[in-house]
Amino acid sequence: PIGDKRNNKIFSAEELSSIHDFYDAQTDFVLKQLDELLGELLYECKSNQTAVIITADHGEEFFEHNDFGHRPKMIEELIHVPLWIHTPDQVGTQNVYDGVTSHLDIAPTISDLFGYKPDDHWKGHSLMSSLEFESESIRNCAISELSHREGLGGEVRPDEIIISIRKTEWKYIL
Repeated sequence: PIGDKRNNKIFSAEELSSIHDFYDAQTDFVLKQLDELLGELLYECKSNQTAVIITADHGEEFFEHNDFGHRPKMIEELIHVPLWIHTPDQVGTQNVYDGVTSHLDIAPTISDLFGYKPDDHWKGHSLMSSLEFESESIRNCAISELSHREGLGGEVRPDEIIISIRKTEWKYIL
């Protein structure tokens, strides 16, 4: 398998550089498409009625820890994913929030954004006040988990669960 430590030289430096460049080009393409979409919304004057939220389910590893792709591990390259939120009242502004968030926070944020009270049973918290006022983090940690070891999904194996708890300053992996 590619993830075998003996195979961390499976690509030459030039090939790995090309893979990085291709990944960056894909990211740039998505950002340009997003700019075009938001530009059209502004042009059509519908941006005051539209929110856009973009995130990812995992990152990619380029042999930082002897693997390539997204094998089942809890390293930063895989679990620190983008969360981009454009709200109707943000036309022409951009805030960066450096606090810890979780995908659990997305549904409560959407509810809050459109004036609805999040369900009491939801585990997440709205990020709206943190985004608007650049306030303290609403979450002191985020938990990630997976229960397969095959790299691209596979059978759920609770006996092989991997858990990480991430705070701003540290991460613990079990």
